[in-house]
Amino acid sequence: KLAKSFPNYKFNFAGTFGGKEDDEYFFEFIRQYNLENVEYYGFVKNKEKENLFKISDALIYLSKNDAFPLTIIEAFSYGLPIFAT
Repeated sequence: KLAKSFPNYKFNFAGTFGGKEDDEYFFEFIRQYNLENVEYYGFVKNKEKENLFKISDALIYLSKNDAFPLTIIEAFSYGLPIFAT
């Protein structure tokens, strides 16, 4: 719903899913709702991660079990607001 509600925004997803079933659910959801403003990068690191931080306006961090969320610390270093679970 969010991506459809904001067609002028681009939603970048990075990271890995919990398994093949989660992968399939995500991509089927994108296809089903024809969400052209959603892009999935998979696992990113180094320059690719840095570039995503530079073009982003915020970070939404959905991990439920990350004991030391380095990604949040890195995003803070780029001045991004963080939304986390």
